[in-house]
Amino acid sequence: MSSGGYTHGGVIVGPQVSPEMGKKVRARAIAHAVELARVSKANKLSIWLHPLSETSLQAIWGVNPLLEHGFSDTSTHVWIVDLRESLDLLWSRLSTNVVRDIKKARSAGYRVERCSVTTEFKSLLDLHERTYARNSLPPRPLGMLSPLPEVLEPSGNFGLWRCVSAEGEVVGYHGATLFGTTGYYHIGCCLDEHLRQGINPLLFWTAMEELKRAGYRWYDLGVAVPFGEGKALSLSEFKRKFGAVVHRSFSGNLAIEVAKQPQGEFAEQATPSAANPGGIGQPIGAASNLRRVLSRYTQWRNR
Repeated sequence: MSSGGYTHGGVIVGPQVSPEMGKKVRARAIAHAVELARVSKANKLSIWLHPLSETSLQAIWGVNPLLEHGFSDTSTHVWIVDLRESLDLLWSRLSTNVVRDIKKARSAGYRVERCSVTTEFKSLLDLHERTYARNSLPPRPLGMLSPLPEVLEPSGNFGLWRCVSAEGEVVGYHGATLFGTTGYYHIGCCLDEHLRQGINPLLFWTAMEELKRAGYRWYDLGVAVPFGEGKALSLSEFKRKFGAVVHRSFSGNLAIEVAKQPQGEFAEQATPSAANPGGIGQPIGAASNLRRVLSRYTQWRNR
């Protein structure tokens, strides 16, 4: 069982919460997740913490905050662009190759424009499948992409840009999830025959520029693997060329001991009964404990 799935998840604690109370809230939330994993018969709980979350930023010594909750450290690194800088400075930090490709694409008549993932979804899926086939990779499951038009775009948490050729053909897409003041590169794809015309750098730069103008402060470009190999290394190097810097991305795994029969306060929730014939439900005990901690924090704030 994982918190976040394809992207970051984890326990999110507001910046107004004191470090002491934050640890208690995280501990209760993790305990609740552990019991959910046991009831679901999962053998492992995985959690990712975003590198720009308060929890990660407060870890000034680089020690994974999940260690104190019993998790093994599986942390990685990500490329992040600081959009707080001026557009001129952001442009100056692009590599020579990226600048050359952007100018090449513009000279050839390519343009990038914001679009709706709802109306472009079928075309996006088609280009996504072609791009992954080109790289000998299986496409992402539809269940990972269908929330884009169904949930994230209606809530204002997704942005999509398309690249259009001089002839009016849509030849590429660049998509980002948007939360708070941070954008997260989520999906990118293009037609093979236009790949060498510089359209990917043009898509990336246009998204960065528009996010900057919209007030976003950071753009997370995804996993950094400076010492990787093959496609993973080339993709990591491509992202670095946009002036991105490496940030630590905390994550961890916790082995779950699955009992043959649920015990204690969770037994009622997982065991079939007349009131609960499927034996499915939320573990009440951990949820109640979490609400109790939050209630105490609210009372403390209102003193």
